[in-house]
Amino acid sequence: MSRADGATQLELDADDPNDPNDPSAAGRRRLVDRPAFLFGVAAAIAALLLMLRLNRSPDFDQDEVVYTELARHILNNDAVSIARGPFLVHPPLYFLVAAAWQFLTRTGTGPVLDSLHALRYLNALFGVGVVVLVCVIGRGGPARAMDRLADRRRLLIGTLAGLLVATNGFFLGFGRTVLLEPAALFAGAGVVVIATAWRHRSVPTQVAGLGIAVALACLTKQLVVFEAFTPLLAALVLRDRRRSFIALAALGLGALIWLTFPLWAAITGHGSYFWSQQTVSLRRLSGLLQTSGINVAQSSASGEFSRTAWLYASGYVQLALAAMVLVVLVVRTAMRLIARQSVSEPVAVVIAYSLTSFAFFGYSFAFGQGNQQFTMYTVPVSALLCAYGIAGLAGWWPAIEPVSVEAFAATGAAVAQPTPGTQTTTGTQTTTGAQTTTGANRPHRFSGGTPRLIAAGVICVLGLGLALVGWGHYYLIGRDDGTTQAAAFVARNLPACTPVNASGSQARWQVALADQLVTDYQDGPTALAADVHVFLLSPKDARNSYGNMTPKLAAWISTNGTLIYRTASRSSEGIQVWQVGPLAAKPAGTCRANLPVPVRNAPAGTFVALLGGAILIVIGGSTLAALGRQRGGRDAAATDPSGS
Repeated sequence: MSRADGATQLELDADDPNDPNDPSAAGRRRLVDRPAFLFGVAAAIAALLLMLRLNRSPDFDQDEVVYTELARHILNNDAVSIARGPFLVHPPLYFLVAAAWQFLTRTGTGPVLDSLHALRYLNALFGVGVVVLVCVIGRGGPARAMDRLADRRRLLIGTLAGLLVATNGFFLGFGRTVLLEPAALFAGAGVVVIATAWRHRSVPTQVAGLGIAVALACLTKQLVVFEAFTPLLAALVLRDRRRSFIALAALGLGALIWLTFPLWAAITGHGSYFWSQQTVSLRRLSGLLQTSGINVAQSSASGEFSRTAWLYASGYVQLALAAMVLVVLVVRTAMRLIARQSVSEPVAVVIAYSLTSFAFFGYSFAFGQGNQQFTMYTVPVSALLCAYGIAGLAGWWPAIEPVSVEAFAATGAAVAQPTPGTQTTTGTQTTTGAQTTTGANRPHRFSGGTPRLIAAGVICVLGLGLALVGWGHYYLIGRDDGTTQAAAFVARNLPACTPVNASGSQARWQVALADQLVTDYQDGPTALAADVHVFLLSPKDARNSYGNMTPKLAAWISTNGTLIYRTASRSSEGIQVWQVGPLAAKPAGTCRANLPVPVRNAPAGTFVALLGGAILIVIGGSTLAALGRQRGGRDAAATDPSGS
């Protein structure tokens, strides 16, 4: 059963918590209408999907090892450095948090793999935070007085958006790794939430809070700067000059706080090295230097898609649907702006968030280092857009945007005027002729009723089901820890300190083969001359020429060697252990490669002091400015002769 506004019988029954004929209605309202409950369910599901069998899939890679060791150097040596010098490719904020997490979990001094596994749980928590923030954005603000049905629907839309994030293939893949993306997504979504939640506070407070949020996001990963423009773009869509000014001021303030990063590099004597590293990053971003992604000469976009289609299937589906919904949403919003109608806050925020995210996504794939990892930055907006699309199909759109789209007049720009007997919904009231109705029972222009609601439900079930099937196959049942398995074989069957030539990354294999000497020769005969007879081989490394592995070296190994072990590995497309010739009669005397120790002239404490000082100055200045505005307002009220 449904009524003209599309409300189903279940919703009608739950409208009145005081219905004497339905003693369970109040209990249902407590669950359905409480954000903490529904958002908590979404967060719990995300935590389960991210953390269950976390260390068995996916396999760890070089970046995870580098980031883990960098955090250990910060914790144990107060040094933001790796290898032979300071680490200036990315800002140090995430690594400071990672070092603190290693301290809390007491994994900073044991085996590196233990530290890496602990940091995976930290990133999973960041992922859960992303889900909660997307729920908040999807809900579109706090409850509206006397509009319970629309509030309930907005709450369900937000929850659906969070669930779509939690089941996105890209999110599940990269959210289970020690990469910067989970923390960067959390920081970027935090900028959007703060800009929306603080919009009614004083100007100094908004500028300070949003500016600090922008700075922290960019100090997590600098690519998040594109999301920092979301509040400004949303203000432009809303045609709100005050918020546009606040967003611009916050961007400027965030840039000033971000300058603590190059200032720290200069103070510690690494200014020139900082600019050389950032120049490389800018060249990669602009496409002048191609080192990874689909734009590398030996890479194939179609090949990468075919190899990962099922792994990221739910992510690809969400991305395609989101693009279509975004086009519709932009056209609808353009029509409203042309007709000089207002745009609702949630729609403006989602459009701005989506445009900035998709703009970066499109640019990176067209010119920069586009890869599946960068697709992570579209996950929150893809979920929001898909949730909006499903809401529109179910007939719930007026819950998001109460102001209806009026028919254009013959000129295409004038808005049709309401006539007696017709209903026009604006804001929180509906006018019918000369009568105005306000309240929970006002007739929204919901359309479609039960059939459209069922269709939307079927789409949700199919989409979430596809994601859960992929998760079960790749993360719950399947194993993707080939590096650990190959290392266990070597440890069981070869004497300690036997030289082993790495495939791809020496650092990654040195962590796995802690009792062996790991080399990184790129030439087979040279390795044999150095008494190295055991070779690791990954087809993926060979195809992409990762690290020391090349197609030439792979061909030499397979031609001259004997395969002694093979294990499946989705991430590496299989890992093989080969032996070329007899093993050395006497293993090498040292079991570890001569890896450089961290430098001591890149102190993390100095950066913390600079950043903390800058934030305290901003907070203090904004507090004084807000107090001054309040005092000025009281003085004006006291001197007003009219007393008004």
